[in-house]
Amino acid sequence: MGYSTGSKSFTPDNDENTIYLQGEFSLEDIDRIALSKWPRVSMCDVKISTEYIQTDCLGYDQYDPGDYTCFIVVRYCEDDEN
Repeated sequence: MGYSTGSKSFTPDNDENTIYLQGEFSLEDIDRIALSKWPRVSMCDVKISTEYIQTDCLGYDQYDPGDYTCFIVVRYCEDDEN
């Protein structure tokens, strides 16, 4: 997890099975990014979703929609039938 100092911000880290993308991407872009990370994987084993993740002002109790960022989440789901 990438935290910054000061206002307690957060950026999710990619891991072995997950890629977080922020911004606009075409399906062709996502396909190219996924295949560069997992070259021997069928795209049938990859799931694409979106998640709103709190990235700013962590630790504050009051909800502020501006503190959340929408990420495209690309997950490799090994042997997953869902």
